[in-house]
Amino acid sequence: MARSEDIFAKLHRSAYDKGLMGQLSSGAWKALCALSVHMKEDGTCWPAQATLAEKLDQSEKAVSRWIGELLAFRWNGKPIVTVVKNPVKDKPGHFYNVYTIHKESGFSIFSDQRNGSCQNERDQEARYNESLNGGHSMEAIMKALGSGTDLGV
Repeated sequence: MARSEDIFAKLHRSAYDKGLMGQLSSGAWKALCALSVHMKEDGTCWPAQATLAEKLDQSEKAVSRWIGELLAFRWNGKPIVTVVKNPVKDKPGHFYNVYTIHKESGFSIFSDQRNGSCQNERDQEARYNESLNGGHSMEAIMKALGSGTDLGV
């Protein structure tokens, strides 16, 4: 198992190529990047907004506003970040947020166990792109476009 310092957030090029980065405010983009540093393999994370504010050298109010923007934002009709408020044990009325960073955000994580090979990254990129294209590889989509076949994407 990889140590936490060996886990990296990866921004898929499609977030740039397809314009997602340009649609978010710079503050929301900073918040998304900061959340992605904390995310687990399933996309969940639960950093305190005070922690994010400290690391981003911003007020908690600014971070809260940016996260609100992320929660309201939709990319191709789907959320890029969602939140579930969970009660804190033994503290009635207190909650902590568990955010989920969805694949539409363009972020994923990987460990640095490639041994100099980029194959794992290429495989991850291919799986990510297929997930955005209804499970169809780019090769299948290009072939279908040439033949006029409807893939239902």
